[in-house]
Amino acid sequence: MKNFITKTFLISSLIIGVNLIFYTLLSLGNWITPIETKKASFFNNTIEKPIYVIAGSSMGNSFDSELVSKKLNREVFNTSFTLSHKSNFVLCYITDKVKKGDIVIYGPEYDNYYDQDNSISTAQLASIYNNSSLFKYQSFQQKIKFIYNIPKMNTLLSYRKLKSFLKPNLYNDLKKYNSRGDYINQKNEKRTWTASQVSRYEKYNYNHKISEEFKKNILYAKKEVEKKGAYFFITFPPIAASEYDDRFYTDIIKFYKKTDLKLIGTPKTFVINDSLILNHPYHTTYSGTKKRSLIFTEKLKPIILQLKN
Repeated sequence: MKNFITKTFLISSLIIGVNLIFYTLLSLGNWITPIETKKASFFNNTIEKPIYVIAGSSMGNSFDSELVSKKLNREVFNTSFTLSHKSNFVLCYITDKVKKGDIVIYGPEYDNYYDQDNSISTAQLASIYNNSSLFKYQSFQQKIKFIYNIPKMNTLLSYRKLKSFLKPNLYNDLKKYNSRGDYINQKNEKRTWTASQVSRYEKYNYNHKISEEFKKNILYAKKEVEKKGAYFFITFPPIAASEYDDRFYTDIIKFYKKTDLKLIGTPKTFVINDSLILNHPYHTTYSGTKKRSLIFTEKLKPIILQLKN
């Protein structure tokens, strides 16, 4: 029995040690998603009263901060993560970064309203490898899940690292984004979207099951942002008309009804014709991105003027 325990301990220690070495090596250099490293640099004290928009790829891939900056005569930065990151992580991250006078505009995808926040996506795991300081923004359950998933991520990212040696520019996503963090590669991508036969609401059977956990996270973020003397607003993602469902409007307006959260537009405001959708119901073409950004500017402008008065 003693020998068995000793062998088990040694094997476990070896596995843990090897995985820690791989984690350390793979975490060097911010090579996994350099655009996230670039976006982190937008948060600095030299920029006076900026506007930060943040969400997932619905903002990261379908928003023109450059255009909105010109229209509002205000510094606007797209700090959105490019893939599916849970809202509690995104909100903890942004509340930690803002300072007095900043404006934070959070535009969660509709799926976030019905999702369980304590799960952790592969993309979010990869972001922690890319920038280990992001670990602190995870919930306790997510931290445990990250540690549990290290062997899997070591395997996946080792394969990715090998591919990057063979093709050095394969994962250099910086070329696809502008200096404000907007995705600008739409013109180089083939449009593959076809209209859905059923709405997103029906496809995932949301059935009015709004997440109370998500609501709690948003209210906490608002309180923390305002405690710093900054402003917090909610907006909505662009969505293909064929995937939109009026039950989104019903659920989400009810969700915000008994809060003092300020909304920029409504779910109906950013419904986009399917001809302007690129490759995903939340990803717009170049023309769709411009249209979405102009509508957003029109809705935000009176709010900015109100803040000045």
